[in-house]
Amino acid sequence: MFISLGYTYKDGEEIIVKGYILHPHNTRETWIVLKDILLVDIYSEPHYRTIEEINIRRVLEHVYNRHLPGLRVPSSYVYYIDRENKAFHLNFHYRRKILFKNQSIKVKNYFLDEINEYNPEHASRIVLANEMIQKLK
Repeated sequence: MFISLGYTYKDGEEIIVKGYILHPHNTRETWIVLKDILLVDIYSEPHYRTIEEINIRRVLEHVYNRHLPGLRVPSSYVYYIDRENKAFHLNFHYRRKILFKNQSIKVKNYFLDEINEYNPEHASRIVLANEMIQKLK
């Protein structure tokens, strides 16, 4: 499923992130794939940005609290694919703002791991995720 994620700055600039929520067959996993990060300004053309230039905490909280309430976070994987098709696994730590309330995830910190031959389980997931995204287009 395709979802549009993002947030707006106080000055009117908007960050838009293409996101895909994927549920591969025969697994009990949910994959969230983030791609194409745009900075949209009403006075100029959209500009592509990297994941380091945005508030990824806000994007993750938006996904989990609004689009996937009730999902067990440990059963999901978050990936980022940049403009050069480099893939990254996005690890993050979180806490619940309100105990026993699923829609209250607060991201504490995160880090990116580039996917390469040293983590083959994520590499195979990215190949399958790209195939699934192509079918959605």
